[in-house]
Amino acid sequence: RWSSAPQLAVGGSILLTIHFLWAFALGVGLSPRAARIVSLTVVLVTAATAAIAIWYYFGRNPVLRAKFPFGNPNFLSAALIPGILLAIAFIAERVYRAVQARTLRPIGIAVLMLPVIAVSVWAFVLADSRGAAVGLAAGLLALLFFAAPRRWKAVPLFLAVGLVVGGGWYLSQFLDGQSLSGRSETMRFRGYAWSYAWRMFQEKPLTGLGQGGYALTGDSYAVGDVL
Repeated sequence: RWSSAPQLAVGGSILLTIHFLWAFALGVGLSPRAARIVSLTVVLVTAATAAIAIWYYFGRNPVLRAKFPFGNPNFLSAALIPGILLAIAFIAERVYRAVQARTLRPIGIAVLMLPVIAVSVWAFVLADSRGAAVGLAAGLLALLFFAAPRRWKAVPLFLAVGLVVGGGWYLSQFLDGQSLSGRSETMRFRGYAWSYAWRMFQEKPLTGLGQGGYALTGDSYAVGDVL
């Protein structure tokens, strides 16, 4: 209602609403058994996506990063994260069942998931997205947090704090440096973008500038920093 870019605000709000309704429908509409089937389907689709990305990378595009086969490496690696996490969770659940039942039978099915994880991780590495790597690490820490007993839940929290501190130090090395590959340029751009977002928050901390407001206001701040 108060955005400086009303048309972007309407489109963005509709998109967010569609995502929410889709997630809500899945959450209340799937039984536990159906959720397992859907999860395994996501894992298999992820592996197929990764296989195509690997095939195209080595067959047609051995120079640039993997990106399925067209698009952005960041999109590919981000799309692989859910499948990788679900596959790891599936294996962990089978191992837990085997320990509880004192039998190796549940692990037999989990072994079949190892090639799926290997293909997905291979494509993830070929995409070489640092942002997605942070997302995968956060997802693994979340899995560890929810699976750990109460007395051990502090461990993933401490690891998360270490990840944030280490990531901040890593990022600071590239904000003002030069890179022959040009990859530090994206890091430097994010530094500027975050400073504009903080400036916008300070101007209107309660309401913000509305959905899509950054597209106009943020760009106006960048005029003096373009060179």
